[in-house]
This record gives sequence, structure tokens and C-alpha cells, in this order.
Amino acid sequence: MKFFKESIKNLKRSGSLVPSSRYLIDKCLQPIDFDQADVILEFGVGNGCITEEILQRAKPTTKIIAIEINENLYQYGKEKFSNHPNLYLHLGSALAFDKLLETYGITSVDYIVSSLPLSLFKQKDIEELFDKIPHHLSVGGAFIQYQYSIGKLQYLKSVFSKVRIDYTILNTPPALIFTCRAK
Repeated sequence: MKFFKESIKNLKRSGSLVPSSRYLIDKCLQPIDFDQADVILEFGVGNGCITEEILQRAKPTTKIIAIEINENLYQYGKEKFSNHPNLYLHLGSALAFDKLLETYGITSVDYIVSSLPLSLFKQKDIEELFDKIPHHLSVGGAFIQYQYSIGKLQYLKSVFSKVRIDYTILNTPPALIFTCRAK
């Protein structure tokens, strides 16, 4: 209910009215090698359903850095995940993820999992974000983005050398999952 209420207040930031389904979460996390991942970055925690699954699958030493722009959802996440010492939850914009990584002395991440509603972003913000993402992915790392439309596919292909598309119809609404690897 918390997610729904917050989504109604600001649909432009959340991009959805309902949390991700189990099927979408599984498809998003499928490309992640949790045994090898040392740092995972999450854009858009929402109600924490993807965060929770990352925490369950990741090894205890994996540093999970998660960013949420909605203050109420951030507070909800702080309470929900207060007993996870390897989760670093931050209130703010994903556009400043590089500055956040800098505060931890991290130059690269193994995976970025994003639920950002890119189709609702201004083009300048998309360009700012994607100018930085490939430079912060480790060798063999991936940027994983789910969307409800194919609208940003050509843009993602212009940024990354490999873009794999998967989908699930078992989500409301059905979703596309883009797994992107750096050039």
C-alpha cells in the first residue's frame, strides 16, 4: 500500500503504480553472478522488493548501495532493511551516483539494477546518467534496466556494445528487461 500511495503522489518519479512481480525480479537478477559480485548499485528502491531479493542472493561481503529519491520510500526502506549491514541506502537522485560512489572510495561496480522510469526523464538527464554509467561498470559488469516500453532501446544500443532484451508478461504491466554491457 505504501508504494501505491507514494506512486499516486508522484507517478512521474515512480513510473508505476504497483511493485515488481516475483517474475520480473527473477528476470532482472538472472544476469547477476552473486558469487562474484563485490559491489551492486540499485537505482530506485521503491518498496524494496528487488532490494530484498538482492540481499537474499548476495554474499554477506557484497556491498549493496541503493538510491531512492522519494523520502517516504527511503524512510520505509531504512526501517525495513535496518538489520542489513551490507546495504547502504541513500536518499537522492541516481544522477549523482558517481559522487556517492566516491564517498565510499569505489570506482567501479559489478552490476547496476535500475527501475528508473527512463521514458519520463528529460533527455539531458538521460545523457548525464549514461555518460557516467559505462565508466563505473567493472569489466564483465552489467547495467540491468527494466521498462514498460521499448522506447529507449536504440539509445541503450548507442551507449553499450551489447544489449540483451528479455521480457515478462507476468507483471503488471508486462515489462522488458535490458541487460547492457559496456563498450
